[in-house]
Amino acid sequence: MSEFLSKAEIEQNKENKVDLTNLSISFDSDKNIRNLFSEKKVIENYEEWFKENKKELEKKQDEIIKAVEMSILTDSDSRTIYNFVVERSTKDADNIIKIKNNLEENLEDILQKVIKNLEEFIPNWKIPFSKLKFSVYERADFRIDRNFIYADLRRLVYAKKPIEKVIKGITHEVFHIWMGELNNWLDSKQEQATNQELKNQIIYKVIDEGLAVLISEQSLKDYHEKQGRKYSDYKKESFKKFKEFLKENNRKYLKKTKEDEFKNMGNFYVVGYEIVNSILKKEGLEEFKKIIIEARAKPEIFLEKYGLI
Repeated sequence: MSEFLSKAEIEQNKENKVDLTNLSISFDSDKNIRNLFSEKKVIENYEEWFKENKKELEKKQDEIIKAVEMSILTDSDSRTIYNFVVERSTKDADNIIKIKNNLEENLEDILQKVIKNLEEFIPNWKIPFSKLKFSVYERADFRIDRNFIYADLRRLVYAKKPIEKVIKGITHEVFHIWMGELNNWLDSKQEQATNQELKNQIIYKVIDEGLAVLISEQSLKDYHEKQGRKYSDYKKESFKKFKEFLKENNRKYLKKTKEDEFKNMGNFYVVGYEIVNSILKKEGLEEFKKIIIEARAKPEIFLEKYGLI
């Protein structure tokens, strides 16, 4: 996949069916990035550092394991983490600023590619007023909170192709905004939801994430195989869990499923992607686009066409 459009393609897309002019984009300043790192002073003595950070390390076990899986850390030993922090504390600010400057310089091309990705699948649409913030120490590579998108500059330092990763990440999150226009679900309302409403929202999220992965051209196979999983086995496990979920109505089970099965682009991402990709191949692009529009209000249409319900 080419990272950028040609000048001819950009000219051709001046009257885009997908309009992102209401997407406000900002970056942490160089000064702010340097200040953030200077405030995180590393204690020179390992034993003293470990004593001060022991509880924090225990809280971040999932992040540490993910860092090992991504080869950011060689192992999860606390001394390895300490050495990593010492080494990176002096280098990260410069590397992040370099990535940030590159993104700012190529922002128009990045957005044109995002538009092209979205236009292949969704109809005429102008994004409502939304914000995209590039900063450091975010909770994920990319995440969305209603119409606010957050991207972690720090994680982009480790990407082999940071611009391509940003194109995919923005496409993924902007698609969520389009998809969510007919869905008013908020996690804060989970306790008030009935069991069936909670189950319906998990189904919605499965399809929403599967479509976002497909449209942004992300590879779940590559992602999971880099973490040592055999994708065909993981896919079977994922569908087994999803079929069990479809039969279950216990509230405690549903809440745990919603919490666990979407972590780290996990089981229910895989199920969603495999379902929508299968329907795309079966129905063809033009029919698939009609199904996506219907799925905004009725995501279970994909499960029906796949034969799961």
